Amino acid sequence: MARTKSSGGSKTPAPPPPTWDERLINSLMPWRIEIAGIALFTVSFLIFLALLSLPNNACPGVWLCLFREG
Repeated sequence: MARTKSSGGSKTPAPPPPTWDERLINSLMPWRIEIAGIALFTVSFLIFLALLSLPNNACPGVWLCLFREG
């Protein structure tokens, strides 16, 4: 005798809805290149401002000292 499959057998549960952080990450993924560019520009601008605020005797390199004098 062949066994028949029961129609009400093991049914996999539906996946839970995405959480708020998963929705945020999924919505920002198309903008990842622009966000990375803005972050890199911001860091470089902050480093530039920090270098300009150094006193003259604390200049870290010859090329940066020449840049400050020009």
